[in-house]
Amino acid sequence: MLQQNLMAKRCFIQLASRNNKFSIFLIAFILFSVYCFVFSESGILERMKLQKEIAYIQLQIIQKQSEIKKFRELTDHGNPDNLLLRESINAGYIPQGAKVFEFQDKQKEPPQFQPSQQPGTEKFTQYIQYGRILWLIFSVLIITGMLLYYRNRNQL
Repeated sequence: MLQQNLMAKRCFIQLASRNNKFSIFLIAFILFSVYCFVFSESGILERMKLQKEIAYIQLQIIQKQSEIKKFRELTDHGNPDNLLLRESINAGYIPQGAKVFEFQDKQKEPPQFQPSQQPGTEKFTQYIQYGRILWLIFSVLIITGMLLYYRNRNQL
């Protein structure tokens, strides 16, 4: 009888350790799944960022189309020769016989063209990176805590 009780305790300890291993595996799987569906490159947060960028690009396309429409209206209704002369002067070409004035306080380097980016996209990308790091730290702490808890519980 005593031998059967010892056998039952051994089997129960092995079964309990199997349950502990399974629960640790299950928690790790859940944490990994959340990471994949929320924080990964094809996760929800990345898709939200891409949707914002798509909306911004569509807005730029609409603005460019309206500019093209205005330009076409000017070329259709106005004198094309006068318009081309104005455009060439705006572009920096000097017509024949024009006077040129040079100022002493001119810039040494031409202004650099900076592409317009959607405001907040870079900050959102940084938040995604911080969220990934914090989620990994949180996951490691949870798994480590569970391992230490089950290890200490089995030693008692």
